[in-house]
Amino acid sequence: MAPDPASSQRLLHEGDRQMRGITRLWMDGVLDAAINAAEHTGQHQLRDHYLQLQADEQRARDEEIRQASNQPGPNGNSDIAR
Repeated sequence: MAPDPASSQRLLHEGDRQMRGITRLWMDGVLDAAINAAEHTGQHQLRDHYLQLQADEQRARDEEIRQASNQPGPNGNSDIAR
């Protein structure tokens, strides 16, 4: 929503700098906003980077869910009905 393309570029790069190393960016929609901003400003490499982060975080979430579903419940059985 910057007033001009140059400002958009600066804001995108500053946002990218600030979110490096932060996990769970998908939780607040930060990653979706970053992907949209990169597409809007024509930063295709940065967009691809964010799409990869999104895929990595999805895999991590899926793995956490898989591990949680395999944990024994209080009675020694899996909490997931089979």
